[in-house]
Amino acid sequence: MKALLLLLFSSITLTLQAQYLTAGFGTHVPVGPQKEKLKNAFGLMLGYEHQLKKSPFYVVADLSWSVFDLKTVEQDVESPDDGYVTKQKVNYTSSIFTFTPGVGIAPLRDKNVSPYVAVKGGYIKYKTLMTLLDPEDENGCHPLDKESILRDYAAVAIANGGMAIKIPTAHRTYYLDLGVNYINGGKAEYLHMTKDEQQPAAEGAEPYLVKFEQVQTGSVHKHALGDIYNTRTEQLQFYVRAKIPLCK
Repeated sequence: MKALLLLLFSSITLTLQAQYLTAGFGTHVPVGPQKEKLKNAFGLMLGYEHQLKKSPFYVVADLSWSVFDLKTVEQDVESPDDGYVTKQKVNYTSSIFTFTPGVGIAPLRDKNVSPYVAVKGGYIKYKTLMTLLDPEDENGCHPLDKESILRDYAAVAIANGGMAIKIPTAHRTYYLDLGVNYINGGKAEYLHMTKDEQQPAAEGAEPYLVKFEQVQTGSVHKHALGDIYNTRTEQLQFYVRAKIPLCK
């Protein structure tokens, strides 16, 4: 058994050749069912690429983390008991994380400009972290859920295309990598903050409810602080990256 594992490891080692680390910036642009519901997201990308010896094929694994909302919003929260309006400040961060391994082909990989295509699969995670600050208003409502996290996942498939531009140096050859991922996947929930509680939930959305307590009466009730969408994932991710060889 040990001999078989050693033989398998040796075969893989001999088959695999060039190894690269990729790092850069990406932008998610929602399309299709997410176009009017999700903002553009901006963030970082990190990847690993392993080219097969004497072959245009390669294996790849990519990570990305992007933010589509980062702000403080002041909400008007009206008490159901006496109609008193509390100014409630909410700090929130909404982000997207992806992990997508796959395979690709770069038929001109040794040229100055090397186009490539790839197919990948993995998952996407939507996450919103919300912190409600104490309004310090003795006549109004105070949040009972001062920290709230909404997260959801969906499986995705990706069609990828781009080009790597060779940048030779005295010691190593680097590449400027420009490309786009078309991301298509399953349904997931994500949050869009609203500024006015009286504003009805958007079409196709459900209100995001948070528990509050009226200080004067002690009554516990809920206020809507945002809209929750549940849609299929469809996005374009444009990126620019540096492709760095891990060995000479």
